[in-house]
Amino acid sequence: MNNVRPGIFRRFAIALGVAAAWGVGCAAVAQETDFEIGFRPMILGSRGEPANDMLGGGLVAGWRWRDDWYFGLGLDSVTFDYERPHQALEIQQDPDIKTLDGSNSFTRVAGWAERRYTRGGPWSWFWNAGLGVASIDADVVAGPTISGGAFDILTDASDEVHLLSSIGLRRSLGENWALAGAFHLEHHFTDYKITDTVSGATGKIGAHSPIGASVTLSYRF
Repeated sequence: MNNVRPGIFRRFAIALGVAAAWGVGCAAVAQETDFEIGFRPMILGSRGEPANDMLGGGLVAGWRWRDDWYFGLGLDSVTFDYERPHQALEIQQDPDIKTLDGSNSFTRVAGWAERRYTRGGPWSWFWNAGLGVASIDADVVAGPTISGGAFDILTDASDEVHLLSSIGLRRSLGENWALAGAFHLEHHFTDYKITDTVSGATGKIGAHSPIGASVTLSYRF
């Protein structure tokens, strides 16, 4: 069971949309202000609660505020294996069958501030920091126990707040295109409340700090 709080997620998305519209307006009226849009695949790795590898990608946009300071916006969709939730409830799965994981996902809207360092050539490096809100879709995970019974685990996953940071290199590809690679460090305030409907056992999975990388291809207007 997924308990998404649409009000929080919707308000944050609207706020980012307004910010994006403001940025496009700035780009239209100020010749020295650049607006850019791009796509990034990404991979994140965590410690197994609730996930190990998290794969996805999304759309990113940004505009130059002043000098080498930029504001960025992102919409990401990420899927990941929900690793062995029965272990969090101290339930032993039947060892004669393959380990049972779920398949979860999140959709995230995010905003960040970015500082770029250029030296006149095609290469530059950057760092950024920001905040995101993610809506979680969590699978039911069911299977046999070692004692011959069964488990059926439901997850109540609230919206998450993500602290975001990254550092990377950017390479201009002509006048308008650019390719950037980044190393990401994130902290997810996860709130998974899990319940086995068969035994009544309950538990929680808390915050975790994924690390990973992304590659972004962007176009500047």
